[in-house]
Amino acid sequence: MGVKVSKVSFDNRLMFTYESKSFPGVNKVAALVRQDLYLVTGFHAGEYTRGCKCKNLIIYGTVDKSDYLDELEERGLIDLEEVRGKWEVYSFQVIDKPMDGVEHAVVIAGSDKRGTIYGLFHLSELLGVSPLVNWNHVLPKKKKNVSLTDEVNTVSKEPSVKYRGFFINDEWPAFGNWAT
Repeated sequence: MGVKVSKVSFDNRLMFTYESKSFPGVNKVAALVRQDLYLVTGFHAGEYTRGCKCKNLIIYGTVDKSDYLDELEERGLIDLEEVRGKWEVYSFQVIDKPMDGVEHAVVIAGSDKRGTIYGLFHLSELLGVSPLVNWNHVLPKKKKNVSLTDEVNTVSKEPSVKYRGFFINDEWPAFGNWAT
């Protein structure tokens, strides 16, 4: 007898959680990822309401700021200690029976706001969506059957550089001349 594999299929029975107490930026990125799912599958993921039955669910949230994640951790279905208190880290897990009426779920848990956002975009990456989809219209290849198994379960690493960015005032004269 083989090992049981958890599997989430992305089809017309897919739903997405939404928590109003999530960071606004996280919910905006979740909406982008829902659009990415549509570009790949042709199906719009529905919005999950507690208690409704659905086959496949995407649960996302930030550690200690998500009722869904707290509930899953209390029930022993996910372990958030690997991300809790870290900088820009996310956990990405495919699990079975996360809650009553739900068969399978992808659980994206970020240690902080950016960690959650990176986890959401990791889903788009796994689906084959280019980060340039919104800027250069690099459309993903349409797929009839899309599914993820627990083989994609991962916990990201903390960035090696804590603060990074692009500062226009560091690029004098190139951007200085342009700005004036």
